[in-house]
This record gives sequence, structure tokens and C-alpha cells, in this order.
Amino acid sequence: MLSRRFLTLSVAGLLLVTGSMASRAETNEVRLGDQYGLGLLPMYVLIKEKLIEKHAAQKGLGELKVTVSQFSGAAAVNDALLSGNIDFTIGGAGSLVLLWARTSGDQKVRGLTSLSSAPMYLLTTDPRINSLRDYGPGDKIGVPAAKVSMQAFALQMASQQLHGDPFKMDALTVSLPHTEGIAAIRTGKLEVKSYWTAIPFQNQALKDDPKVRKVASSFDVFGGPHTHITMYGTQRFKDANPRTFEAIADAYREAFDLIQKDPKRAAEIFVEYTRSKETPEFILSIMEAKEVRFSPEPQGMIRLAQFMYDVKTIKAKPESWKDLFFENVHGLNGN
Repeated sequence: MLSRRFLTLSVAGLLLVTGSMASRAETNEVRLGDQYGLGLLPMYVLIKEKLIEKHAAQKGLGELKVTVSQFSGAAAVNDALLSGNIDFTIGGAGSLVLLWARTSGDQKVRGLTSLSSAPMYLLTTDPRINSLRDYGPGDKIGVPAAKVSMQAFALQMASQQLHGDPFKMDALTVSLPHTEGIAAIRTGKLEVKSYWTAIPFQNQALKDDPKVRKVASSFDVFGGPHTHITMYGTQRFKDANPRTFEAIADAYREAFDLIQKDPKRAAEIFVEYTRSKETPEFILSIMEAKEVRFSPEPQGMIRLAQFMYDVKTIKAKPESWKDLFFENVHGLNGN
């Protein structure tokens, strides 16, 4: 009897230890790449409310550390992801398509979720400019990152539509962060008199300076709504940390739910997290605009990928938007 009881306790103890080791086998830290903008709101909610930590604990993963690194542009944040310095990052839909097409194997990059769909405005203070047709060789258009940002892709699409050459207007572009680009067109101290930006920068500029005018919207150029911001990571992380991956996906679902049910609180989180000088009321007014949507459902991804393939920016194209994203969002009505 003693021998049998000892054996039973030993097996139970072994199962307990094995279960504990299985939980610890996954990472004890999730490293996120961060940028700035209202389109990133679901991530700010997730971080501020500690939702990844919450869902990791619910899955028995123990105490999970979440660290956030700030980046100023697509190139830097994508390099950090591919070099293994971060696990997931925020970027434009175009960056996701680029990395999906250029990576393979366990390094393969896919989207965890769409974060937002919102129009990007081309703004100007140049009195000569009333439409995209008015730009000539002497003009300069600021974008967050030449050739790789969503604004740059919008300009290439517009150039294709106007001139039959997607790269004809690339020579006009100047890479500037949003704040510097807006400052440039408002002060007139640089040769850049136009800047293609995003929420909330475009709304702030239009509110604060009567000289600033909207020239074009990316929704018009793209032919409809499109995902602006996505979160993406590598197959390697997902395979090595399946339960942590699920915790992050569940955390995002809760973040979207909070934004939908309590947009006022979400606006307050944006102001608190980013230390914005704007009021929560102003941020809320942007969030509630008809064209702005915070949703995990990807929009316009195949339209964007097809364009990038047609102009040879990428050498492979997805057959479906689902090719670009992990399975956790495949049940949504994306396009």
C-alpha cells in the first residue's frame, strides 16, 4: 500500500512539475514595437489596461512582462522585428504586405490583427495646389517614409491613375515624421509645402491653421476604405509561444470591445498614454467620424497587394487576404 501510494504521489508530482515547466517553456516577456498616432489606439488600450498580462495569467502562463520600444518610422521598426529585437510591431498595411512577400520559413511575417481603417489626407498650404494634377517637378510632398509608407503607396497609386506611371511622383517625396511634416507646411521654412499624413495629425492641422487645406484622401485614391494600421509578427514567435500568442489575440479582442463600448474612456487612454495636448473630447470627435473605424477586420488588403505586385514592388502576391494574416482573424469578413 505504501509503495502504491508513493507511486501515485510521485506521478502526480511529476505531472505538476511537467505542467509548470510547460507553462514556463513559453517566453516570459513580450516585446512590442510602438509608433505614434490615433490609428494605434487599440494597442494603447491594450498596454494601458495591461490586457496581455491579464489574458496570459488566465491561461496559466504566470507573470508575463510586456515591454514597449518606441520607433519613429517603418524602416526602423521592421528592422527590429526581423532582427529579433522585438516580437510584434505596429506598421502600415503596406509594410505588412512588403514583409510578407519578402520573408519565408519560420521568419515569415503575418498580421496578428488590423487595428484601424481611416483615410489619410494630403494637406497643403500652397495656394497653387488644388488637386493632385497641380503638382509639378518643382514641388515637394512630405510623407512619413518615402516608397514604403502607406502615404507613399497612396501617392504611387495616384500617379498611376494620373500619369500612367506609378513612380513619376516619387521624385517629389521627402521623408519626414508627421510632426515635422506638419510643422514644415505650416511654417513655410522648408521647401515642403504639402504633406500626406494621418489621424490625428491631419485633424489637428486643419483645426489649428486656416491656411492648411485638404488636397486628397487616400480613400478616394484606393477606391474605398482600407486598413491603415496593422500589428504583425513572425511565424517563429507564434510556433514557439502558441499560448502567449493566443493571450495577445484575446487581449486585442478585449481592447476593441472597450473602444466600442466606452469610446470616451478610449479617448482618455489615448491622451494619457501619448501625453497629448489635445482634449479627450477632440480625440473622441475624430474617433466618431464616419470614415474612421477601429476593427480587427482587414480592409482593402488584396487591392493594395495587387497594386504592389503589378508595379513590381513585391514579387509574390497573396491569393487571399487570409494569406497575409495568422489564423486568429480568418473568421472575420476581411478583404
